[in-house]
Amino acid sequence: MKLSGVYRLVNLKTGWIYWGCSESGIGRKRKQHYKRLRTGNHPNKKLQQDWNTFGPDAFRFEVWERTAPERARERKEYHMLLHANEHPDIAVYNERHACRNKAVHAAPFGPPPRLEDIPALGTTPDGVLKAV
Repeated sequence: MKLSGVYRLVNLKTGWIYWGCSESGIGRKRKQHYKRLRTGNHPNKKLQQDWNTFGPDAFRFEVWERTAPERARERKEYHMLLHANEHPDIAVYNERHACRNKAVHAAPFGPPPRLEDIPALGTTPDGVLKAV
């Protein structure tokens, strides 16, 4: 069974984070990212630059949340907004225009939403975060 959901690629030297999601296999996305980074062909130029500078050992791939395939993009957006509110000092590699969900990204980044406007999170018995 392929794992769908939200993942992060964390730069352990700088703290920068790349948020991603997969509807059809997080393991496959991990392989794609690492192959592109190793060959110098990643579309995210800042991420590629840091990979070239710090090397592969400076990065950690983390599965952040398992989701139903149809909710993966929505949950990625949720976690990016939550991160922006809780950790405004930690930068992300993601470029807003790079996301395929044009409806969500039609407007440029504005101020982050108020924390009280973001749905609360709960945890399932197996430790997976979910909106409550």
